[in-house]
Amino acid sequence: MSSLAEYLRTFLKESETEKVQPEIPPALLSTPIETAQEIVSILEHASVNEEFHQGTALSNTKGHLARNHQICLANLVAEICKDDAARSLLTESSHVIEKTHEFLHVAAERSDIPLITQCLRAIGNICYNNDSAREKLRTSGGVQSLAAALTAVEKAETLTPNDCQQEENAVLQQNLQYVAASGSILNATGDSEALQKELVAAGVINNLMWLLARSSTEREREIALNALLRFSEIDDALKDMVSNGNIGVIIKTLEECDNEEDADGVSDLIRAITKNETNLSAFAAHSDTIPRLVRVAQGSYLSRDKASVHTQPERAQVVAAHCISVLLADDQCLANCCPSDESTIEMIEMLLSWTVDAQREIDDENDQQSGSDVTPSRSVVDRAVIGLVGIGNICRSHTSARLLGSIPTIIDAIIKLTKHKMSFVQHAALNVLNNFVKFPDNKTKAIEAGAVECLLTSIHDPQPPLQYLACSSLRILSSTEDRSLLKRVVNDETTLLRLEHLAKSEVLAVRSEAMRVLAAIVKHGACADIVCPIVSKVGVQFFLQMLSQEHVQLKTEATIALAIIATLQGECRAGLLSDNCSVLKTIMETVQQSEQFHHGLNFLSMCGQLLEEKDFVSSEVCQRVIEYAQLKLANHPETSAQLHARQFIASATAAVERMQKASSQ
Repeated sequence: MSSLAEYLRTFLKESETEKVQPEIPPALLSTPIETAQEIVSILEHASVNEEFHQGTALSNTKGHLARNHQICLANLVAEICKDDAARSLLTESSHVIEKTHEFLHVAAERSDIPLITQCLRAIGNICYNNDSAREKLRTSGGVQSLAAALTAVEKAETLTPNDCQQEENAVLQQNLQYVAASGSILNATGDSEALQKELVAAGVINNLMWLLARSSTEREREIALNALLRFSEIDDALKDMVSNGNIGVIIKTLEECDNEEDADGVSDLIRAITKNETNLSAFAAHSDTIPRLVRVAQGSYLSRDKASVHTQPERAQVVAAHCISVLLADDQCLANCCPSDESTIEMIEMLLSWTVDAQREIDDENDQQSGSDVTPSRSVVDRAVIGLVGIGNICRSHTSARLLGSIPTIIDAIIKLTKHKMSFVQHAALNVLNNFVKFPDNKTKAIEAGAVECLLTSIHDPQPPLQYLACSSLRILSSTEDRSLLKRVVNDETTLLRLEHLAKSEVLAVRSEAMRVLAAIVKHGACADIVCPIVSKVGVQFFLQMLSQEHVQLKTEATIALAIIATLQGECRAGLLSDNCSVLKTIMETVQQSEQFHHGLNFLSMCGQLLEEKDFVSSEVCQRVIEYAQLKLANHPETSAQLHARQFIASATAAVERMQKASSQ
């Protein structure tokens, strides 16, 4: 027998009568590969002593492993696995993993916390960065043993550290077992979705939340949070995180965190939970959720015993603020924290206050020479984006947008923030502006505050999200009675050409909104000085492209714009009649394929205007339009369609007869 084997057996022999687990001999730790080989040899032949008596069964390699033997071996496995080569050797042996799971299973049944702790450490360290070990965990019943062990830790009323009753050691052992419990899940899951789902089904999320709630050190909190984040892509896990009072655990962790690392961990967890909108309503179940977050966001938290005021680090305040802004997207959460106009305005003003530093940065940059390369601080950008997102989430309805417009300084602040150097801030500000102008009374306020110029600047930004929001807001503003916006757009060739360019974007949302802007300007302008510059600079082909899109709304708006263009003589009508009415043929082919009858009615309205033009009446297209109206619309179930079609047929037939009569004379 080698000297190393003697060391190992002596170590295990000493554990039989000791109440305190003996220290691992340095010789065993200094030669991890050789020690791993001896561990494999012992576990390959030995079996678990179900009676749990002490005994001296390890005098030969085929003996039973008593309880203290199991504790010592699990502890040794945990330590040896810190060496990559030794961990690989232990993983190759099915006996090591199977026996460790067997130890854990027996310990969980008896709520033997010291043995559970060492087994969890061993499993966690074996599985660290080790997919092979994780798969063996699944196939050897390790998932259920892990879940049972964590439940045993949770249910243990007293924590006995290796049968030692010294209070100081008891605290250390408690910390060790909490770290071991969370760490075993953290390392065992890895990126295995199948394993993650099995652990969730076994109930470990509630166990991890219990461990998070009772963590007393930064290390315990960090490992518990990271273990929970392993399940961030599993829907059932996220549901568990917002049930059984677990939301309160998350908020309490944020309230009491005292460093940025913990705050970032909570932030990642909240982001994982709230990215699925179905989870937001769970936060509304407790009316104090958002008020508690508000207190953290404002920088202070009164302890539960009201004995002291705890000031969170800046990062924790930002995390709380972010959570508030996201929760405001949920109708019930919004109703809870903003039950009246007064409380809504108060919330908006608080959110707006988080953008003040970002506004100040813009002012400072404007005061400096151009070309300043000062990078805004992370917290300033985060707060500004969070405040704007929150305001945008509140103002999703006309009622809320009306309240937004009642705050005198808000539109100036929003427009200023669209000019921030960070695109995150610009995007959030443009989103709020988009919601703001949806309320009719706010449109004039936005135009007077300079919204048009900032939007025309934003359409030139290279980022599609900013292009989309700028085009959307321009389209909404085009319906205002103030025609200055319409003239500003159509008389600026650069703007028209930019919109034409965006209408060819590979991004569907940008392409659609750019088309809709010009269609809306034609619709609301409806006169030569507004429409003719568009036809002159971008041509009627622009609206043919819009008509070819799949979305019904785009087809509808395109046919309306073309019908209005047909009312205007000169260059506008000429564009429709050019090349032997080829444009009209294209329009008709598209309309004939449409299942929406109002597309056909808009087309008939356009053709009805063109009955004044000889080139149209004498063309083959005119006769085809009459046939289309007779076959598809004159007998349509909708009475309005029948009436419109018959009126056109009568007018067109009369126009053709007049032309034929004039030609024969």
